[in-house]
Amino acid sequence: MLVPVDRASARLWAGLATPVILASLFGCGAKNSEQPPPPPAEAPAPEPAPVAAAPPVDPNAAADKKIDMYSSCFNATNKPAYQAMSRYNSWVSSMRIGPTGSERIVNGVGAVPDDGLVECGVPLMDAANAVPSLNDLDTVAKIYSMAVTDWGKSLKEAGRYYRSAAYKEDAMAQGMAMHRGLVKNYETFVRASGEFGQALDDANDQRQQEQLSALETTEGRTYNYWRIATMRSARRLVSVLRQDRFVITEATARLKAYEENAERMTATAQLPEADTPAPLRAVEDYRTASQQRLSRVFKKKPYTDSEQVRLNTDSKSASSVDGSPASVIRSYNILVGESNAPR
Repeated sequence: MLVPVDRASARLWAGLATPVILASLFGCGAKNSEQPPPPPAEAPAPEPAPVAAAPPVDPNAAADKKIDMYSSCFNATNKPAYQAMSRYNSWVSSMRIGPTGSERIVNGVGAVPDDGLVECGVPLMDAANAVPSLNDLDTVAKIYSMAVTDWGKSLKEAGRYYRSAAYKEDAMAQGMAMHRGLVKNYETFVRASGEFGQALDDANDQRQQEQLSALETTEGRTYNYWRIATMRSARRLVSVLRQDRFVITEATARLKAYEENAERMTATAQLPEADTPAPLRAVEDYRTASQQRLSRVFKKKPYTDSEQVRLNTDSKSASSVDGSPASVIRSYNILVGESNAPR
């Protein structure tokens, strides 16, 4: 670190040195009438070394980094947080009453990964308080952080209790006492998850739209443009089809938009300037899964008994049921993975 020169001290020492220099030059016999020559001019203080200007902060890049952190937290915790309650609900006969101690099977609860909870804790809160402010998104991110943290703590406590089989020793007394807190924290989490997920969808949608506008200006509607357009329409479609109930006309319009963008991406992928091939198989698989989901809801086709079993087993089994939300989500995630993979 450069230390600045104290200019007052430099002037003081220059003045004190001048008489000594004059006496040695003129001696004691110098005439009093002679005017001493003026003192030499002070040497100019050295200029401070130039300081490099701080690089400009790109607010868009900072906002993108914040949204990416929020998305990473959400992806690491949201699904296992829901699955934890699904596991609990699978053996508790009544969520209104809770466990009674007479259950034939006690399967405990799931858990939210510790690394996900860490990611959604202090780092997320610090990001939410940092610039640039993303207003509502920052607010719901903080709410989600607190909700998933509380839910994670409840699951840990319940997990230790059920893993140790303590419920056998106390006739499920602690399990009954914990039930109300589990349900309360889960309901808080569900509300926070819905708001945070929607806000993230909106933020990513706006970000992709800005990317498309910039690409159209700089490159035109090239392969890269249609790839982003396809992924944007795929995300907008899955946000509808993953719901248990949705408006058929809205879902149909979003499916049509996805199909049109996918066709253009496929066509431009054949051009010489498209140096990264399109994920064609994943594109078609997602189209098929979306069509099956829309058809099932439109025709009000119920799930068979065997399909119900698979839907209630685990996410992998549920995704094998044609026309289910899990099937659409699985094919969408594969599409995202292939689109993001280096080629």
